[in-house]
Amino acid sequence: AEGKESAANALRILSNGSDERSQSIAQAGAIPPLVELLRDGSARGKEFAAYALQNLSANSDERKQSIAQAGAIPPLVQLLRDGSAEGKESAAACLFNMASIAKLRETIQAHGYTRDQLEKMC
Repeated sequence: AEGKESAANALRILSNGSDERSQSIAQAGAIPPLVELLRDGSARGKEFAAYALQNLSANSDERKQSIAQAGAIPPLVQLLRDGSAEGKESAAACLFNMASIAKLRETIQAHGYTRDQLEKMC
């Protein structure tokens, strides 16, 4: 578990502020393991995974769709409700980014959050 946390933390750092690195990380297949950690990891692992997914969801509809297809919305909503302050902020930011796509926005709203609500939380 600690190795997965360290990997998620490294991906969080590498994806921060770099669309090119984010695209490379996504193309390398990192999204499904990050979603798995988000769902089943420790509190710290969930924070790192949410932050990395937040970075990956920025500036790319393709990556937003990939994150959603990997099943990230329910565990992000769960983290938003039950996580640490850092986890909640990253979950809100990732969901906010994803909600720029109408279909994803509808799914997120079905879980109880509007884009305006999420914007205030990140």
